[in-house]
Amino acid sequence: MNESNPTIQFIEVFTTNKYVYETNQSIPTLRSKIDFVISQKEWFDFKYNLRGTLRSNNSFRLVRRAGFSTFDSWDREPVTIKGKLIKKEAHLTQVEIYLKPNFLFVFFSVIFAGTGIGALFYSLFKRNIEMTLASFGSAFFVLLLWFWAKYCKDYYQAEFERALDLPKNNNVLNRTIKL
Repeated sequence: MNESNPTIQFIEVFTTNKYVYETNQSIPTLRSKIDFVISQKEWFDFKYNLRGTLRSNNSFRLVRRAGFSTFDSWDREPVTIKGKLIKKEAHLTQVEIYLKPNFLFVFFSVIFAGTGIGALFYSLFKRNIEMTLASFGSAFFVLLLWFWAKYCKDYYQAEFERALDLPKNNNVLNRTIKL
């Protein structure tokens, strides 16, 4: 489901994407790698910019390390990685993850896009140059949010793949909007 359609690529940064990795690493090996990532205690000298939780059912949740703060709150992180380790065969483990962007990326993109489109139509109807400029300002904020969301999703997916020694995966199996 890896399309080269520009519309899909634009929308993809605002959706929760599902990825599946297959690896020859065992579940205990992957659990120890995730445990290493989440047990990093240093504030400035850490190997992976992730922290989170690992449950006994092999599910996990990883978010960005936020320096001094170590408490979780609703959708404060730019990207949340939720996943599960699944034993497939004797020497094959499947790692299933969902990359979820922050709700505010989606919310503000919709608000700024709606404001910009509304201001553009209003300015064309009233022939008001200031409103036309305001609509382009809204478009600038949507693009700014898009680039930030794209960077965050790509960075944290690559950080996750590096931490677990998984190959790069650009194959999105499913896209959903989850708030």
